[in-house]
Amino acid sequence: MGSTVGPCRRVCAIFTNINGPGSYWKPQHVQTIFPRPNIKYFPINISPIESTVESDDPIKNMLKVAKAKDEGDFQERNIIIAAEASRVERTPWLNRAGWLRMFVGRDMKILSEVISEKVTEGENLEILGLSVNRAIRRCLASVVDCDKRGWELIRFWLQSTEAGKANKKPFRLHYDHTTVAINAQNWVKYLYFCIRTLDMEESGVEFTINQRQCLNELRGMAILDQPMEEELDAKVLEASFLLIMHSDYDPVFSSLKYFCGVNGFNIKSGRWKRPANYTPFLASIQFCIRIIGVEYALPTRERNRFRVTEDHTPLSVFKRFWQKWLVEGEPTPFNYVHQLMNYGMNIAKNCKGDDKIRFSADGKQCYYKTHQFDMLEWKEMPKEILRNAELILSRRLLFQNSDTVTAVNPYIRDDEGIADVGHFFGETICDYRHIARSTIIDNLRAVGKFDSIARVTAKDVVWQERGIREYTTDQEEFLELILVAMNFTCGQTGRGMEMLSIVFKNITAADRNVILLDGQIMISTEYHKSQAIMDDIKVYLYIC
Repeated sequence: MGSTVGPCRRVCAIFTNINGPGSYWKPQHVQTIFPRPNIKYFPINISPIESTVESDDPIKNMLKVAKAKDEGDFQERNIIIAAEASRVERTPWLNRAGWLRMFVGRDMKILSEVISEKVTEGENLEILGLSVNRAIRRCLASVVDCDKRGWELIRFWLQSTEAGKANKKPFRLHYDHTTVAINAQNWVKYLYFCIRTLDMEESGVEFTINQRQCLNELRGMAILDQPMEEELDAKVLEASFLLIMHSDYDPVFSSLKYFCGVNGFNIKSGRWKRPANYTPFLASIQFCIRIIGVEYALPTRERNRFRVTEDHTPLSVFKRFWQKWLVEGEPTPFNYVHQLMNYGMNIAKNCKGDDKIRFSADGKQCYYKTHQFDMLEWKEMPKEILRNAELILSRRLLFQNSDTVTAVNPYIRDDEGIADVGHFFGETICDYRHIARSTIIDNLRAVGKFDSIARVTAKDVVWQERGIREYTTDQEEFLELILVAMNFTCGQTGRGMEMLSIVFKNITAADRNVILLDGQIMISTEYHKSQAIMDDIKVYLYIC
């Protein structure tokens, strides 16, 4: 038996009969560097692997030993970047990123461990992680504060990456909690990475004298001194300032660029990440660099004492920092991150996506990843969903004695030009609210359920809390089925955020999405996943 170790080496286990016929075979570990047919072997020493399960069968023991070795090799494998990569490995994406050159001879397993946000026992970095999170939120609040002071023009320059020109759209202020948390966590990983590699020469990470001094002070404060939150946050910001203001012409290579490269490697798969999976990380780092830059150029605590003159304004002060560190074409970490992100996004548009769906030759079976389902049953599923939704609507929401809803005339004139808050096509039915309430009450009495969910007094009607809960539960189940039915029957499927943003009445900030057109319901959505980034709308129509 043999397994390839290198271009010209093989390690083999030769089984020698040591006591003649009928006796056990003893494995001999040997190695060769000679090609066939003139193969010559010489012995090598390999540490024995103890089998965890004993057996009387030598063959079974041998297979168990081999399996244990395979598992150990997988867990302890080292991924060293070779000095010379093949043409297959040198893709345009890897050439542009420069990772093969950046990490030549480095063990990516070790580097992947030092970027982890998980704190191992004895590191005592938890207090630093909390401080970095606070610092990032403080920097975002610093940008918001600019708007409160009437300095909103700064956001247009902050969003721009073109030297000497403001962007037409301002830097966005409103981010959901999850997005801010993800961005802050990536900066936490970066500071952890810097602290952990301060004394690791084998990591290849470099720091300037000022950066190293500041990081040593930060490490001492976080691990030993247990300082006040305000002092630690200030030191975190000081270190962040020094790390983002690092010229490419400095003899020391930027640790931020190095960190971004390490994040481009997926240690679980042992491969470099694809552009589509990597560019969101770069966008997160770019976000952090920008807001940290605002706090550096215009410290929040000094803004009340800012003296404005003709040549000295908040915008002029910020632009001096921005022109050097936050634009394209300058030798900075921001330029590397921004241009690599744009390059990756352009590649991702033209790249082949993951092939998750396949069909059998006869077209009767569909395969999704490792799952399989029958196409005829799939086609019946939307009908079953609609039948269940109609049953819930008829019996449990309208309290009718049938599983189907009485047909209505769908050709109602729907005027989309009416922009009043609360308006929808139901307004064309005269006194529709009173008719709807009366219909429900009459149906409840007809099926004998009124007394079980309501109690009539001399002056009022008291609805039972249990009945209200049951009705609300049924209503939610009906809406869930309708949402799925819209996705299945209205053309192109919408994403969760798009579909969940649908409203059937006009609201203060937007028009309704449900429109009645020529006897059919039309769903029109404007929200899309890139809206927050591009600040543009895209209109999608779904006809039911």
